[in-house]
Amino acid sequence: MAGTFLLGERKTRPGVYYRRERRGYTVEGATNGILAVIFQSNWGELNKVVDLDQTDLNNLSDLFGEGNGVDAIREGLLGGATTVRAIRVGSDTGTASKITLKAVGTGETAGSNVVEVSANFPGNRSFTASVRDDLPTGKRKLEIYDDTDIFVKVLFTKGDDEAQALVDALANNKYFTARKLAAGTLADVTQGALTGGTNPTVANSHYEKGTNILERYRWNCVISDTDDTGVRQILNEFVKQSYETGHLGMTCFAGLSTETLEARMDYAASCNDEKIVYLLSGWVGNDGTVYDGWRAAARIGGMIAGCESNVSLTHDVISNALELIEPLSNGEIIRAEQKGCLVLSLNADNQVQIDNAINTLITEGALMDAGWKKIRRTKCRFELMDRINRTHDRLVGLVNNDANGRATVIAAAQRIINEMIAENKLVFGSYVEEDPGHPAEGDSAYFLLHILDLDSLEKIYLTYIFRYNQTFDEE
Repeated sequence: MAGTFLLGERKTRPGVYYRRERRGYTVEGATNGILAVIFQSNWGELNKVVDLDQTDLNNLSDLFGEGNGVDAIREGLLGGATTVRAIRVGSDTGTASKITLKAVGTGETAGSNVVEVSANFPGNRSFTASVRDDLPTGKRKLEIYDDTDIFVKVLFTKGDDEAQALVDALANNKYFTARKLAAGTLADVTQGALTGGTNPTVANSHYEKGTNILERYRWNCVISDTDDTGVRQILNEFVKQSYETGHLGMTCFAGLSTETLEARMDYAASCNDEKIVYLLSGWVGNDGTVYDGWRAAARIGGMIAGCESNVSLTHDVISNALELIEPLSNGEIIRAEQKGCLVLSLNADNQVQIDNAINTLITEGALMDAGWKKIRRTKCRFELMDRINRTHDRLVGLVNNDANGRATVIAAAQRIINEMIAENKLVFGSYVEEDPGHPAEGDSAYFLLHILDLDSLEKIYLTYIFRYNQTFDEE
């Protein structure tokens, strides 16, 4: 006979017994390129994460209508984010627009309501609907327009109960739903308006709810579509709280040119946090768009999320930027950067660039070093911590707290370190060991990770030695 057995178990009956074991472990890779955007708009999924990527750049309005939030998503993608986690926020008081279609013909049912077509999302986005014959197919068709563009088109069977046929045709549509009110053949409609749609109300508490939703997901940088100081504070507190619970990411804001330089510098200095990036002032795009406040922050946030942790954003050129809103003197740039501001400047080709890729940390705590002031090094350290944390989480409860089990933990972390050394993120020689000051006991073990992360060469000091003589004589 055959059967299963537990390790150490001794069976009474003769036979073959089997069990299963798992060998090895999964080493987690980097989470990169993810920008979270918390925003409001007049259309789209509400209070839910919707993942977007570069292929969605041309259909953002289909998904979320219009508003600052849609522009913020677009700028984030243009900045280099490979994934945008979009969260449209608002109350449950918004209403969806709808239109009631009537029956055609004579008799008792003529002119009666037979189908109600309604939007699946609340919002005041304007739509119109047309119902008529589709001559090439011999069927009927419903077309819903956004302005003059066909937004949704469905064909349905022509006949006595077109109401049910339309309901079936829209059954799996992500944007609109049909509800049958009565049986009947549909009357033609030309550009009938969908009415009654209203936007949800949005307060700071709804942005806070958006951060609560985001807690369940991974991301590298989070931004919003507003310059409201209350929302800024919500995101500031969110990234700090997220760090405490193992979600390692940053947030990005930008000052407004209507504020004084001193006020903006002081705000950046007051943040004093490696997880907060504050852009001092923005730029004017080559199409005339002014990138000030949230719009500039969205682009920079996309750049922060999208860049690899083995490169710096220092001297990265802002694409399609024509000129600075506020050209600063050398002294003003130095003073702003000393206060933790991300400053834009012009390079030798008169292009708008990030002058120094720093965050708002200006006074490091007792457990920090100056590397935490750099966006690159902070992102690299977050990546290392995140990858090792996720890898070790898979080992909890699966290895013994003995020499072999602790060696497995060390080997898993060292493998990630070695990968990041090969990726030019860490310096060769970084290693892991058991903490000699805290011996393992019971179900607990302690480890030290000795890490040296790479920095970019950002300051080149040249000494030119000129001689009057025509030969290089020995000095």
